[in-house]
Amino acid sequence: MVNPAGGDRVVFSESRYPTNEVTSCGNGRYVVFRTLRRSGGAEANFWRVDSNGTNLTRLTFGLNERVPACSNDGKWLYYLDAGENHFLKRIPIEGGSPETIVKFPSDPYALSPDGKTAVWCVVKWADTGTGPLMIAVLRGLADVERDLIRTRTAEGRSRAQKRGQHMGRPSKLTDAQKAEARRRRAEGATLAELARSYDVGKSTISRLTI
Repeated sequence: MVNPAGGDRVVFSESRYPTNEVTSCGNGRYVVFRTLRRSGGAEANFWRVDSNGTNLTRLTFGLNERVPACSNDGKWLYYLDAGENHFLKRIPIEGGSPETIVKFPSDPYALSPDGKTAVWCVVKWADTGTGPLMIAVLRGLADVERDLIRTRTAEGRSRAQKRGQHMGRPSKLTDAQKAEARRRRAEGATLAELARSYDVGKSTISRLTI
């Protein structure tokens, strides 16, 4: 961390512990960040440190926690527990026991400015009468997109061929070699002989039209 007005930098992370998802809490008093393996295992937890880089404290103890957000009053750290079906939880910023706020997947979520309300997105098509309709609409859109892709691909291929551009992988034989191979094949040379002489596979020779 560095003061925009200048001054010394404060380094919170260590190279041996990958760190991401950083947020400021308590009106800048704390910095909370997600780090891996710091606890000795493969867990991804949130840790808190004073803004001056001291008093490093582990806040969460699950397998995989992510998406931190601090309440405006600076008292709570909200996060998603990916190890428990992405339930929305919160824990006191000073440390303590986590509290489950929403007991179903809550990604994405957001906190209101006053910190009194949490909102999240839930999609439940299978439990509603419009579910099959929505799925049918999405499938229809996917079919249309596939048709557009095929059309654009065909148009692009046609334009390239009109420009004389070769389509597909580069040929292993030059035009002169192809002509020579056709002549030799007509004269009785075997596929194996031709393949060895041009250092290609027999399938390459067999695709040549005599």
